[in-house]
Amino acid sequence: MPPSPFEDCSPCIGHCSTSLGDAVCRGCGRTAEEVDRWLLLDDQEKHAIWDRVSAMDTIRNRRLIPPQRLP
Repeated sequence: MPPSPFEDCSPCIGHCSTSLGDAVCRGCGRTAEEVDRWLLLDDQEKHAIWDRVSAMDTIRNRRLIPPQRLP
């Protein structure tokens, strides 16, 4: 099976606030559970998370860091 195109495509920008007790990361917009399970999620689940966090007010989006998406 070929590697997943989303395998290394995490929304993480290294400003994780879930480790400080936030339920949703202020850096990337993912929940603590999504952060913990990211490598276990399939591409459809990752796509759904990317779609949701792209519309949120996060550090990532304020810096205009584009998500790395499949064409």
